[in-house]
Amino acid sequence: MSWAASYLDVDPLFGILDYRVWRSVPESMLRDGALMLRRGVTSDADEAADTGRLLLAPAATQDYA
Repeated sequence: MSWAASYLDVDPLFGILDYRVWRSVPESMLRDGALMLRRGVTSDADEAADTGRLLLAPAATQDYA
């Protein structure tokens, strides 16, 4: 992955400290529940990033965490 830095990424502001990249999958991939049971599910992006749980955000195409 690559991107061009914005003015928020550089000195003197350093307004953005880190990035999170989320991958979306069709709901049908989770229907059997096995993956959700193994990893756990949360709707809290911070918790998902900290614990490795799956982030559940129905019908989300873009989200800022």
